Amino acid sequence: MSITIDDRDFSFTYEGSWFLGGSPQVEYDNTTTGTTTAGSIALFSFTGVSVSVFGTVGPINYAGQDVGAPVSSYQVDDQPAVTFKAPAQEGTLYHYNFFTSPTLGNGPHQLKITNLNQSSYLWLDYVQYTPLSGKIFHIMKYGISYLES
Repeated sequence: MSITIDDRDFSFTYEGSWFLGGSPQVEYDNTTTGTTTAGSIALFSFTGVSVSVFGTVGPINYAGQDVGAPVSSYQVDDQPAVTFKAPAQEGTLYHYNFFTSPTLGNGPHQLKITNLNQSSYLWLDYVQYTPLSGKIFHIMKYGISYLES
């Protein structure tokens, strides 16, 4: 069983230039957090055995300009970073899987997300992580999540 964490949760730390976004009824918890600044970083801390990142991929043409597809990197702890280039398209893709980690050792981990493209919009929506089975607590922005498996 995985736990879904919104981009506005306290488990995230943002460094660089980020802004708030979101669309009701199509994005998780109606929110996204975005950047167009290369080098902007989002850090997510979790305890578990895997993590996946989901976001929104916008059209490559914005306000009449070709901004290109978002390019970002994902690094868990000291593992090598994995680069992701979103598909270039005219429409919008919601809940798009940007990254899924390999199976990790159970314990605390930190995921580092880095925007690599200066002109495109990188929109983070949510992460899902898988804790080791057992009793799990996660303090979220709206309360405490409790799972028992």
